[in-house]
Amino acid sequence: MTTPADAPFPERMSKEVLRELPLIRFEGPIELVRNDSKIDSVLEEILSQKLLGFDTESKPTFRREDEVRPPALLQLATTEKAWLFQLRLITRHSELFSILANPGIEKIGVAPHDDIKGLNRIAHFKAGGFVDLGAIASQRGIITTGLRNLAGMFLNGRISKAAQVSNWEQNPLTQKQINYAATDAWVSLRIHEELNRRTGQAIPREPRA
Repeated sequence: MTTPADAPFPERMSKEVLRELPLIRFEGPIELVRNDSKIDSVLEEILSQKLLGFDTESKPTFRREDEVRPPALLQLATTEKAWLFQLRLITRHSELFSILANPGIEKIGVAPHDDIKGLNRIAHFKAGGFVDLGAIASQRGIITTGLRNLAGMFLNGRISKAAQVSNWEQNPLTQKQINYAATDAWVSLRIHEELNRRTGQAIPREPRA
């Protein structure tokens, strides 16, 4: 059942409520790009799009003294297909990142600034056409603007975080990693659609007695 466009939404969702929501994940085809030979055909396909979900994944660090790694994976998605680029196995980064510099293609993500900064450590580009879901949500009065909270609020679903701190530099990636990465990019796009469809501002939660 579709939520009415004028239905109010809360400032945040509690962890307890989020845990009870059904898991959602991207169910469409996922193309894994792990060498330069696919770049031309993939670029041709992606450059025909106007809206893309966007995210990156990096190998996690667990100690303060560990080096912060540049992104190992770049994810782009439409509502129907996702592309995952294993950046350590690709050398044609500048050509690939032309998508990220193209102002005619909107890239939708949560707080993409840090992702862009990390990608620039691999190959320099001037970012264009990025949309920050967190900033839009904040303008609508939403306090907790992370992807998991927004997915619960607008898609009535829960994103699995089981692969979040896995080794994104490993090859091959596991199926769990592939599903997780594609879902994060796709979910950003779906939330953007709902934010555009829904009107009004968030309403404060009623104080507990």
